[in-house]
Amino acid sequence: MIVTIPELIPIEQITISPLRPPLSQVPYLKPSSTEIETAQTTGLIPSLIVKEIRRIPYPLYHILTGEKHWFTAQAVTGVPSLACEVVTDQVSEKDERKIIKEDLNSYQINISTKKTDPIAEAQLLKEKIKSYQSRYQFCKETKLDQGALAHKLNLLKLSIKVQALIKDDKLKVSHARFLYQIKNEIKQIKIAQHIIENKLSATQAWDLCKRFSGKENNNMSVDLALVERQTSERLGYPVKIKQNKKGSGEIRIIFFDTDGADDILKKLGYERDYF
Repeated sequence: MIVTIPELIPIEQITISPLRPPLSQVPYLKPSSTEIETAQTTGLIPSLIVKEIRRIPYPLYHILTGEKHWFTAQAVTGVPSLACEVVTDQVSEKDERKIIKEDLNSYQINISTKKTDPIAEAQLLKEKIKSYQSRYQFCKETKLDQGALAHKLNLLKLSIKVQALIKDDKLKVSHARFLYQIKNEIKQIKIAQHIIENKLSATQAWDLCKRFSGKENNNMSVDLALVERQTSERLGYPVKIKQNKKGSGEIRIIFFDTDGADDILKKLGYERDYF
């Protein structure tokens, strides 16, 4: 495990390690015009991991990870320094080569899968907002939609386990962004797993979160809430389950006309001849 300390380092004191391949061999490290424009507009440039290679006549650092961020910063005007994580331990040439190889592999994986890290993006936005008077001012100057910003930041309210599901691309942001309303961590994780296992749509996930976060369900277990949703889907009619603190309660099936009542009773195994 690499131990690092955060530092703000002037960009001219950061250089590419001679152990890294030239840009011609790793063209995917060259930032696109869209990436440069985004960094210019938002000022969001992720941190690098670097190691100090000298102190005299001035400090100089080699990039271990985050070379693309350094290239992006070079293309953006008005970036005097970069946030870096400076390795505190001695790094051998063998270890440096290994770190660089892993860094390049991660870029290739992200390029091939077009994968982004919504959690990392939200953390960057949260840090950037601190330099503004308010979210409103931040959105106004960066031309970001306030609603979209709120949804991104809400991801940071999720439990660490749910955030990990998002990072691993198991849970989509569109399905997870309302889970923060469920304050109980265990319940939140259970519902996230249910969304994944049952391949719920974003609308179904939202309905489930809204239903379970309601005040009337404070005493209801996650399992019971999920049974309520599944029963509603199977019957094709709204099913409401209420449970009190003692554990007892009631199950209601809602219908809107006599045909609906007949249909429900047939699904429950009754025929009209019996009633």
